[in-house]
Amino acid sequence: MRSVSAFCRKNYGYIFLAILVGLFLVLFRSFYLMNVDDRVYSTIANAPLAEIVRFMRYHYGYCNGRTWVHLVLLALLRFGVWPWRVLMPLLLGAICILAARLTAPSTDALQKTLAMTCASVLSVSATLYADTLFWETGSVNYILPIVFVLLLFRMLQTGKCLWLAPLVGLLCGASTEQYGMITFGGLLLYYCCLALRKKQFSRVIAALTVLCTLAGLLTVVLSPSVRARTYAETSGLFDKFSMLTFGLWFHSPETLTLLCFLALAFCLYLYGCCALRMQRIILALYAAALAGSFAISFLHIPLLSTLAVYASMLLFLAGAFAAAILALRLEQNCIPLIGLLLGGGAQVMMLVTQRIAVRTMTPSIFCFLVFAVALLSRCGKVQKIPRAAVCAGCVLVAAIAVWNVYGYVRTAQNQTAEFHAGTRAENHIHAPQTSADVDRIIDEIEDVRLEEIRRHAQQSDASCD
Repeated sequence: MRSVSAFCRKNYGYIFLAILVGLFLVLFRSFYLMNVDDRVYSTIANAPLAEIVRFMRYHYGYCNGRTWVHLVLLALLRFGVWPWRVLMPLLLGAICILAARLTAPSTDALQKTLAMTCASVLSVSATLYADTLFWETGSVNYILPIVFVLLLFRMLQTGKCLWLAPLVGLLCGASTEQYGMITFGGLLLYYCCLALRKKQFSRVIAALTVLCTLAGLLTVVLSPSVRARTYAETSGLFDKFSMLTFGLWFHSPETLTLLCFLALAFCLYLYGCCALRMQRIILALYAAALAGSFAISFLHIPLLSTLAVYASMLLFLAGAFAAAILALRLEQNCIPLIGLLLGGGAQVMMLVTQRIAVRTMTPSIFCFLVFAVALLSRCGKVQKIPRAAVCAGCVLVAAIAVWNVYGYVRTAQNQTAEFHAGTRAENHIHAPQTSADVDRIIDEIEDVRLEEIRRHAQQSDASCD
Protein backbone atom coordinates (compact mmCIF):
# COMPACT_ATOMS: atom_id res chain seq x y z
CA MET A 1 0.00 0.00 0.00
CA ARG A 2 2.84 2.39 0.80
CA SER A 3 4.49 1.65 -2.53
CA VAL A 4 1.25 2.51 -4.36
CA SER A 5 0.92 5.74 -2.39
CA ALA A 6 4.54 6.67 -3.10
CA PHE A 7 4.09 5.89 -6.80
CA CYS A 8 1.01 8.14 -6.96
CA ARG A 9 2.77 11.01 -5.20
CA LYS A 10 5.76 10.68 -7.51
CA ASN A 11 3.76 10.36 -10.76
CA TYR A 12 0.47 12.16 -10.10
CA GLY A 13 0.94 14.34 -13.17
CA TYR A 14 1.12 11.30 -15.43
CA ILE A 15 -1.89 9.82 -13.63
CA PHE A 16 -3.90 12.96 -14.43
CA LEU A 17 -2.69 12.71 -18.01
CA ALA A 18 -3.75 9.06 -18.29
CA ILE A 19 -7.21 9.97 -16.93
CA LEU A 20 -7.48 12.83 -19.44
CA VAL A 21 -6.50 10.67 -22.43
CA GLY A 22 -8.76 7.84 -21.25
CA LEU A 23 -11.68 10.26 -20.89
CA PHE A 24 -11.29 11.51 -24.45
CA LEU A 25 -10.80 8.00 -25.84
CA VAL A 26 -14.18 7.11 -24.36
CA LEU A 27 -15.80 10.33 -25.60
CA PHE A 28 -14.44 9.95 -29.13
CA ARG A 29 -16.33 6.68 -29.55
CA SER A 30 -19.42 8.88 -29.93
CA PHE A 31 -17.94 11.38 -32.40
CA TYR A 32 -18.72 10.87 -36.07
CA LEU A 33 -17.84 12.29 -39.45
CA MET A 34 -19.68 15.42 -40.53
CA ASN A 35 -21.64 15.72 -43.73
CA VAL A 36 -19.81 18.42 -45.69
CA ASP A 37 -15.99 18.54 -45.61
CA ASP A 38 -15.59 15.05 -44.17
CA ARG A 39 -17.84 13.59 -46.86
CA VAL A 40 -15.88 15.29 -49.64
CA TYR A 41 -12.44 14.40 -48.29
CA SER A 42 -13.39 10.83 -47.37
CA THR A 43 -14.59 10.23 -50.93
CA ILE A 44 -11.39 11.66 -52.41
CA ALA A 45 -9.31 9.68 -49.92
CA ASN A 46 -10.52 6.44 -51.49
CA ALA A 47 -9.84 7.54 -55.05
CA PRO A 48 -6.85 6.35 -57.10
CA LEU A 49 -3.59 8.20 -56.56
CA ALA A 50 -3.81 10.08 -59.88
CA GLU A 51 -7.24 11.44 -58.94
CA ILE A 52 -6.01 12.44 -55.45
CA VAL A 53 -3.17 14.41 -57.07
CA ARG A 54 -5.62 16.08 -59.46
CA PHE A 55 -7.95 17.02 -56.62
CA MET A 56 -5.08 18.41 -54.50
CA ARG A 57 -3.97 20.61 -57.41
CA TYR A 58 -7.48 22.05 -57.59
CA HIS A 59 -7.60 22.29 -53.79
CA TYR A 60 -4.35 24.27 -53.64
CA GLY A 61 -5.51 26.64 -56.35
CA TYR A 62 -9.07 27.34 -55.23
CA CYS A 63 -9.77 26.06 -51.69
CA ASN A 64 -6.73 26.79 -49.47
CA GLY A 65 -2.96 26.52 -49.55
CA ARG A 66 -2.67 23.87 -46.85
CA THR A 67 -1.05 20.77 -48.28
CA TRP A 68 0.49 18.28 -45.87
CA VAL A 69 -2.22 18.59 -43.22
CA HIS A 70 -4.84 17.66 -45.82
CA LEU A 71 -2.70 14.77 -47.04
CA VAL A 72 -2.68 13.49 -43.45
CA LEU A 73 -6.46 13.95 -43.39
CA LEU A 74 -6.85 11.92 -46.59
CA ALA A 75 -4.61 9.18 -45.16
CA LEU A 76 -6.75 8.99 -42.00
CA LEU A 77 -10.07 9.06 -43.86
CA ARG A 78 -8.97 6.25 -46.14
CA PHE A 79 -9.39 3.92 -43.15
CA GLY A 80 -12.64 5.38 -41.83
CA VAL A 81 -13.30 7.19 -38.58
CA TRP A 82 -11.57 4.90 -36.04
CA PRO A 83 -7.95 5.99 -36.63
CA TRP A 84 -9.00 9.57 -35.92
CA ARG A 85 -10.87 8.53 -32.79
CA VAL A 86 -7.69 7.04 -31.38
CA LEU A 87 -5.19 9.57 -32.75
CA MET A 88 -6.78 12.79 -31.46
CA PRO A 89 -6.84 11.85 -27.74
CA LEU A 90 -3.22 10.69 -28.07
CA LEU A 91 -2.27 13.98 -29.73
CA LEU A 92 -4.03 15.85 -26.92
CA GLY A 93 -1.89 13.91 -24.46
CA ALA A 94 1.23 14.76 -26.48
CA ILE A 95 0.26 18.45 -26.37
CA CYS A 96 -0.02 18.26 -22.57
CA ILE A 97 3.38 16.59 -22.19
CA LEU A 98 5.16 18.99 -24.56
CA ALA A 99 3.52 22.07 -23.02
CA ALA A 100 4.36 20.89 -19.48
CA ARG A 101 7.99 20.18 -20.34
CA LEU A 102 8.24 23.53 -22.14
CA THR A 103 6.90 25.52 -19.18
CA ALA A 104 8.06 23.55 -16.12
CA PRO A 105 10.64 25.58 -14.16
CA SER A 106 12.51 22.42 -13.10
CA THR A 107 12.39 18.64 -13.32
CA ASP A 108 10.96 18.46 -9.80
CA ALA A 109 8.06 20.70 -10.86
CA LEU A 110 7.15 18.60 -13.93
CA GLN A 111 4.38 16.60 -12.22
CA LYS A 112 2.72 19.74 -10.89
CA THR A 113 3.03 21.47 -14.25
CA LEU A 114 1.64 18.44 -16.11
CA ALA A 115 -1.39 18.35 -13.80
CA MET A 116 -1.95 22.07 -14.43
CA THR A 117 -1.66 21.52 -18.18
CA CYS A 118 -4.33 18.80 -18.06
CA ALA A 119 -6.57 21.16 -16.09
CA SER A 120 -5.96 23.93 -18.64
CA VAL A 121 -7.10 21.65 -21.48
CA LEU A 122 -10.34 21.03 -19.60
CA SER A 123 -10.93 24.77 -19.19
CA VAL A 124 -11.95 24.95 -22.86
CA SER A 125 -15.69 24.51 -23.43
CA ALA A 126 -17.29 21.96 -25.73
CA THR A 127 -18.41 24.66 -28.16
CA LEU A 128 -14.82 25.83 -28.69
CA TYR A 129 -13.75 22.23 -29.33
CA ALA A 130 -16.74 21.38 -31.54
CA ASP A 131 -15.30 22.68 -34.84
CA THR A 132 -11.74 21.54 -34.15
CA LEU A 133 -11.01 18.70 -31.74
CA PHE A 134 -14.42 17.03 -32.21
CA TRP A 135 -14.43 17.30 -36.02
CA GLU A 136 -12.01 15.25 -38.14
CA THR A 137 -11.25 17.85 -40.82
CA GLY A 138 -11.03 20.63 -38.24
CA SER A 139 -8.83 18.64 -35.86
CA VAL A 140 -6.21 17.90 -38.52
CA ASN A 141 -6.11 21.61 -39.38
CA TYR A 142 -6.14 23.02 -35.85
CA ILE A 143 -4.95 20.32 -33.40
CA LEU A 144 -2.24 18.43 -35.29
CA PRO A 145 -0.08 21.51 -36.08
CA ILE A 146 0.18 22.62 -32.45
CA VAL A 147 1.99 19.36 -31.68
CA PHE A 148 4.70 20.29 -34.18
CA VAL A 149 4.86 23.89 -32.93
CA LEU A 150 5.39 22.76 -29.32
CA LEU A 151 7.85 20.09 -30.46
CA LEU A 152 9.90 22.70 -32.33
CA PHE A 153 10.19 25.05 -29.35
CA ARG A 154 10.93 22.14 -27.01
CA MET A 155 13.78 21.09 -29.30
CA LEU A 156 15.15 24.63 -29.27
CA GLN A 157 14.81 24.80 -25.49
CA THR A 158 16.68 21.55 -24.82
CA GLY A 159 19.16 21.80 -27.69
CA LYS A 160 18.45 18.18 -28.66
CA CYS A 161 17.96 17.02 -32.27
CA LEU A 162 18.51 20.56 -33.52
CA TRP A 163 19.37 19.22 -36.96
CA LEU A 164 15.65 18.41 -37.29
CA ALA A 165 14.52 21.93 -36.30
CA PRO A 166 14.51 23.35 -39.88
CA LEU A 167 12.37 20.44 -41.10
CA VAL A 168 9.91 20.78 -38.21
CA GLY A 169 9.85 24.55 -38.81
CA LEU A 170 9.01 23.92 -42.48
CA LEU A 171 6.09 21.69 -41.47
CA CYS A 172 4.85 24.26 -38.95
CA GLY A 173 5.05 27.07 -41.48
CA ALA A 174 3.26 25.07 -44.17
CA SER A 175 0.49 23.79 -41.87
CA THR A 176 -2.04 26.66 -41.70
CA GLU A 177 -1.90 30.43 -41.98
CA GLN A 178 -2.28 31.06 -38.26
CA TYR A 179 0.13 28.39 -37.07
CA GLY A 180 2.65 29.44 -39.71
CA MET A 181 2.58 33.01 -38.45
CA ILE A 182 2.68 31.84 -34.82
CA THR A 183 5.77 29.74 -35.49
CA PHE A 184 7.55 32.43 -37.48
CA GLY A 185 6.75 35.16 -34.96
CA GLY A 186 7.57 32.89 -32.03
CA LEU A 187 10.99 32.07 -33.47
CA LEU A 188 11.81 35.75 -33.93
CA LEU A 189 10.72 36.56 -30.37
CA TYR A 190 12.55 33.56 -28.93
CA TYR A 191 15.86 34.35 -30.59
CA CYS A 192 15.52 38.05 -29.71
CA CYS A 193 15.09 37.06 -26.06
CA LEU A 194 18.18 34.85 -26.23
CA ALA A 195 20.19 37.64 -27.85
CA LEU A 196 19.09 40.22 -25.28
CA ARG A 197 19.99 37.84 -22.44
CA LYS A 198 23.31 37.16 -24.19
CA LYS A 199 22.73 33.41 -24.24
CA GLN A 200 24.62 31.21 -26.68
CA PHE A 201 22.77 29.51 -29.52
CA SER A 202 23.64 28.16 -32.95
CA ARG A 203 23.15 30.99 -35.42
CA VAL A 204 23.28 28.58 -38.35
CA ILE A 205 20.43 26.45 -36.97
CA ALA A 206 18.54 29.60 -36.02
CA ALA A 207 18.83 31.07 -39.52
CA LEU A 208 17.92 27.79 -41.22
CA THR A 209 14.92 27.24 -38.94
CA VAL A 210 13.58 30.76 -39.46
CA LEU A 211 14.09 30.60 -43.24
CA CYS A 212 12.51 27.16 -43.55
CA THR A 213 9.54 28.28 -41.46
CA LEU A 214 9.14 31.35 -43.64
CA ALA A 215 9.38 29.22 -46.79
CA GLY A 216 6.65 26.92 -45.48
CA LEU A 217 4.48 29.90 -44.53
CA LEU A 218 4.87 31.41 -48.01
CA THR A 219 3.59 28.21 -49.61
CA VAL A 220 0.33 28.86 -47.77
CA VAL A 221 -0.12 32.64 -47.87
CA LEU A 222 1.08 33.02 -51.48
CA SER A 223 -1.03 30.17 -52.81
CA PRO A 224 -3.59 31.08 -55.50
CA SER A 225 -6.40 30.05 -53.18
CA VAL A 226 -5.67 32.76 -50.59
CA ARG A 227 -7.16 35.43 -52.84
CA ALA A 228 -10.09 33.08 -53.52
CA ARG A 229 -10.75 32.81 -49.77
CA THR A 230 -10.45 36.55 -49.09
CA TYR A 231 -11.86 37.84 -52.33
CA ALA A 232 -14.31 40.49 -51.17
CA GLU A 233 -14.00 42.56 -48.02
CA THR A 234 -17.54 43.54 -47.09
CA SER A 235 -17.01 44.35 -43.42
CA GLY A 236 -15.09 47.24 -41.96
CA LEU A 237 -12.22 46.83 -39.54
CA PHE A 238 -14.33 48.01 -36.61
CA ASP A 239 -17.07 45.49 -37.44
CA LYS A 240 -14.53 42.66 -37.40
CA PHE A 241 -13.01 43.92 -34.16
CA SER A 242 -16.50 43.96 -32.63
CA MET A 243 -17.04 40.41 -33.84
CA LEU A 244 -13.83 39.24 -32.16
CA THR A 245 -14.57 41.18 -28.96
CA PHE A 246 -18.32 40.66 -28.54
CA GLY A 247 -19.01 37.57 -30.65
CA LEU A 248 -16.05 35.37 -29.78
CA TRP A 249 -14.03 36.41 -26.73
CA PHE A 250 -15.34 38.82 -24.10
CA HIS A 251 -19.10 38.56 -24.45
CA SER A 252 -19.55 34.85 -25.11
CA PRO A 253 -20.66 32.39 -22.40
CA GLU A 254 -18.60 29.73 -24.17
CA THR A 255 -15.30 31.48 -23.42
CA LEU A 256 -16.15 32.30 -19.81
CA THR A 257 -14.55 29.20 -18.28
CA LEU A 258 -11.38 29.71 -20.33
CA LEU A 259 -11.13 33.39 -19.35
CA CYS A 260 -11.71 32.48 -15.69
CA PHE A 261 -8.82 30.00 -15.84
CA LEU A 262 -6.52 32.53 -17.50
CA ALA A 263 -7.51 35.27 -15.03
CA LEU A 264 -6.92 32.91 -12.11
CA ALA A 265 -3.44 32.13 -13.45
CA PHE A 266 -2.21 35.69 -13.80
CA CYS A 267 -3.94 36.91 -10.63
CA LEU A 268 -2.24 34.20 -8.54
CA TYR A 269 1.10 35.05 -10.12
CA LEU A 270 0.58 38.77 -9.47
CA TYR A 271 -0.35 37.97 -5.87
CA GLY A 272 2.89 36.08 -5.51
CA CYS A 273 4.76 39.15 -6.79
CA CYS A 274 3.12 41.41 -4.21
CA ALA A 275 5.46 41.85 -1.28
CA LEU A 276 3.61 44.74 0.34
CA ARG A 277 0.16 44.82 1.88
CA MET A 278 -0.86 47.83 -0.20
CA GLN A 279 0.04 45.97 -3.39
CA ARG A 280 -2.20 43.10 -2.37
CA ILE A 281 -5.06 45.50 -1.61
CA ILE A 282 -4.68 47.04 -5.07
CA LEU A 283 -4.65 43.57 -6.62
CA ALA A 284 -7.81 42.62 -4.71
CA LEU A 285 -9.56 45.77 -5.99
CA TYR A 286 -8.38 44.96 -9.51
CA ALA A 287 -9.72 41.37 -9.28
CA ALA A 288 -13.06 42.67 -7.98
CA ALA A 289 -13.26 45.18 -10.85
CA LEU A 290 -12.47 42.47 -13.40
CA ALA A 291 -15.05 40.05 -11.99
CA GLY A 292 -17.64 42.83 -11.69
CA SER A 293 -17.17 44.02 -15.27
CA PHE A 294 -17.56 40.45 -16.54
CA ALA A 295 -20.77 40.01 -14.53
CA ILE A 296 -22.27 43.33 -15.67
CA SER A 297 -21.43 42.60 -19.32
CA PHE A 298 -23.91 39.70 -19.30
CA LEU A 299 -26.82 41.68 -17.79
CA HIS A 300 -28.04 42.91 -21.21
CA ILE A 301 -28.34 46.53 -20.11
CA PRO A 302 -27.83 48.34 -23.45
CA LEU A 303 -25.14 50.95 -22.78
CA LEU A 304 -23.80 49.69 -19.46
CA SER A 305 -23.24 46.15 -20.73
CA THR A 306 -21.35 47.40 -23.77
CA LEU A 307 -19.09 49.56 -21.62
CA ALA A 308 -18.58 46.62 -19.26
CA VAL A 309 -17.40 44.42 -22.15
CA TYR A 310 -14.75 46.96 -23.12
CA ALA A 311 -13.80 47.47 -19.46
CA SER A 312 -13.42 43.72 -18.88
CA MET A 313 -11.32 43.42 -22.04
CA LEU A 314 -8.98 46.25 -21.03
CA LEU A 315 -8.69 45.02 -17.43
CA PHE A 316 -8.04 41.46 -18.59
CA LEU A 317 -5.34 42.49 -21.06
CA ALA A 318 -3.73 44.82 -18.50
CA GLY A 319 -3.49 42.05 -15.90
CA ALA A 320 -2.23 39.48 -18.39
CA PHE A 321 0.50 41.75 -19.75
CA ALA A 322 1.49 42.87 -16.25
CA ALA A 323 2.01 39.25 -15.19
CA ALA A 324 3.91 38.38 -18.38
CA ILE A 325 6.22 41.39 -18.06
CA LEU A 326 6.86 40.68 -14.37
CA ALA A 327 7.77 37.07 -15.24
CA LEU A 328 10.27 38.39 -17.75
CA ARG A 329 11.74 40.97 -15.34
CA LEU A 330 11.86 38.87 -12.18
CA GLU A 331 12.75 35.44 -13.56
CA GLN A 332 13.99 36.07 -17.10
CA ASN A 333 11.10 33.83 -18.19
CA CYS A 334 10.00 34.89 -21.66
CA ILE A 335 7.50 32.07 -22.30
CA PRO A 336 4.42 33.86 -20.79
CA LEU A 337 5.04 37.03 -22.80
CA ILE A 338 5.71 35.12 -26.03
CA GLY A 339 2.57 33.00 -25.53
CA LEU A 340 0.47 36.09 -24.86
CA LEU A 341 1.81 38.01 -27.86
CA LEU A 342 1.42 35.06 -30.22
CA GLY A 343 -2.12 34.33 -29.01
CA GLY A 344 -3.14 37.93 -29.55
CA GLY A 345 -1.36 38.08 -32.90
CA ALA A 346 -3.18 35.00 -34.15
CA GLN A 347 -6.48 36.80 -33.54
CA VAL A 348 -5.31 40.10 -35.03
CA MET A 349 -4.55 38.12 -38.23
CA MET A 350 -8.26 37.35 -38.55
CA LEU A 351 -9.03 41.06 -38.96
CA VAL A 352 -7.74 40.86 -42.55
CA THR A 353 -9.97 37.98 -43.62
CA GLN A 354 -13.65 37.17 -43.93
CA ARG A 355 -13.11 33.81 -42.25
CA ILE A 356 -13.74 34.85 -38.64
CA ALA A 357 -15.18 31.79 -36.89
CA VAL A 358 -14.99 29.93 -33.59
CA ARG A 359 -12.45 27.46 -34.98
CA THR A 360 -10.00 30.30 -35.74
CA MET A 361 -9.76 30.89 -31.98
CA THR A 362 -8.00 27.55 -31.45
CA PRO A 363 -4.40 28.66 -32.16
CA SER A 364 -4.85 31.58 -29.76
CA ILE A 365 -6.40 29.33 -27.13
CA PHE A 366 -3.38 27.03 -27.04
CA CYS A 367 -0.99 29.99 -26.90
CA PHE A 368 -2.94 31.43 -23.98
CA LEU A 369 -2.95 28.07 -22.19
CA VAL A 370 0.85 27.93 -22.47
CA PHE A 371 0.91 31.47 -21.03
CA ALA A 372 -1.29 30.44 -18.09
CA VAL A 373 0.55 27.20 -17.28
CA ALA A 374 3.92 28.97 -17.47
CA LEU A 375 2.70 31.41 -14.81
CA LEU A 376 0.98 28.87 -12.56
CA SER A 377 3.99 26.56 -12.54
CA ARG A 378 6.15 29.37 -11.17
CA CYS A 379 3.82 30.87 -8.57
CA GLY A 380 5.69 29.16 -5.74
CA LYS A 381 9.05 30.40 -7.00
CA VAL A 382 8.06 34.05 -6.71
CA GLN A 383 6.67 34.06 -3.20
CA LYS A 384 4.69 31.76 -0.94
CA ILE A 385 1.01 31.70 -1.96
CA PRO A 386 -1.37 31.29 1.02
CA ARG A 387 -2.86 27.83 1.27
CA ALA A 388 -6.38 29.29 1.31
CA ALA A 389 -5.79 30.97 -2.07
CA VAL A 390 -4.37 27.73 -3.51
CA CYS A 391 -7.34 25.72 -2.24
CA ALA A 392 -9.83 28.26 -3.62
CA GLY A 393 -8.06 28.17 -6.97
CA CYS A 394 -8.11 24.37 -7.06
CA VAL A 395 -11.84 24.33 -6.27
CA LEU A 396 -12.50 26.82 -9.07
CA VAL A 397 -10.42 24.85 -11.58
CA ALA A 398 -12.16 21.60 -10.56
CA ALA A 399 -15.56 23.24 -11.01
CA ILE A 400 -14.55 24.51 -14.46
CA ALA A 401 -13.30 21.04 -15.46
CA VAL A 402 -16.45 19.26 -14.25
CA TRP A 403 -18.69 21.76 -16.04
CA ASN A 404 -16.82 21.39 -19.32
CA VAL A 405 -16.62 17.59 -19.10
CA TYR A 406 -20.40 17.62 -18.73
CA GLY A 407 -20.49 19.71 -21.92
CA TYR A 408 -18.25 17.21 -23.72
CA VAL A 409 -20.58 14.36 -22.72
CA ARG A 410 -23.63 16.26 -23.96
CA THR A 411 -21.88 16.99 -27.25
CA ALA A 412 -21.07 13.29 -27.68
CA GLN A 413 -24.68 12.36 -26.92
CA ASN A 414 -25.94 14.90 -29.46
CA GLN A 415 -23.59 13.56 -32.13
CA THR A 416 -24.82 10.03 -31.44
CA ALA A 417 -28.41 11.22 -31.83
CA GLU A 418 -27.52 12.98 -35.09
CA PHE A 419 -25.84 9.82 -36.34
CA HIS A 420 -28.97 7.77 -35.69
CA ALA A 421 -31.00 10.51 -37.42
CA GLY A 422 -28.80 10.13 -40.49
CA THR A 423 -27.09 13.55 -40.44
CA ARG A 424 -23.62 12.13 -39.67
CA ALA A 425 -21.59 9.28 -41.17
CA GLU A 426 -19.83 6.42 -39.41
CA ASN A 427 -17.82 4.83 -42.22
CA HIS A 428 -15.86 6.38 -45.05
CA ILE A 429 -17.60 6.94 -48.40
CA HIS A 430 -16.94 4.35 -51.07
CA ALA A 431 -14.15 5.06 -53.52
CA PRO A 432 -15.17 6.96 -56.68
CA GLN A 433 -15.35 4.55 -59.58
CA THR A 434 -14.34 6.94 -62.36
CA SER A 435 -12.68 10.33 -62.83
CA ALA A 436 -16.17 11.67 -63.54
CA ASP A 437 -17.02 11.09 -59.86
CA VAL A 438 -14.06 13.26 -58.82
CA ASP A 439 -15.15 15.87 -61.37
CA ARG A 440 -18.58 15.86 -59.77
CA ILE A 441 -17.06 16.57 -56.34
CA ILE A 442 -14.90 19.36 -57.74
CA ASP A 443 -17.94 20.86 -59.50
CA GLU A 444 -19.87 20.71 -56.23
CA ILE A 445 -17.11 22.60 -54.39
CA GLU A 446 -16.82 25.06 -57.26
CA ASP A 447 -20.55 25.79 -57.17
CA VAL A 448 -20.30 26.62 -53.46
CA ARG A 449 -17.24 28.81 -54.05
CA LEU A 450 -18.85 30.74 -56.91
CA GLU A 451 -22.04 31.20 -54.91
CA GLU A 452 -19.97 32.76 -52.09
CA ILE A 453 -18.28 35.07 -54.58
CA ARG A 454 -21.67 36.20 -55.94
CA ARG A 455 -23.04 36.72 -52.44
CA HIS A 456 -20.04 38.80 -51.34
CA ALA A 457 -20.17 40.81 -54.57
CA GLN A 458 -23.84 41.62 -53.93
CA GLN A 459 -23.06 42.66 -50.36
CA SER A 460 -20.19 44.83 -51.58
CA ASP A 461 -22.39 46.52 -54.19
CA ALA A 462 -25.08 47.12 -51.58
CA SER A 463 -22.58 48.70 -49.19
CA CYS A 464 -21.29 51.00 -51.94
CA ASP A 465 -24.83 52.16 -52.75
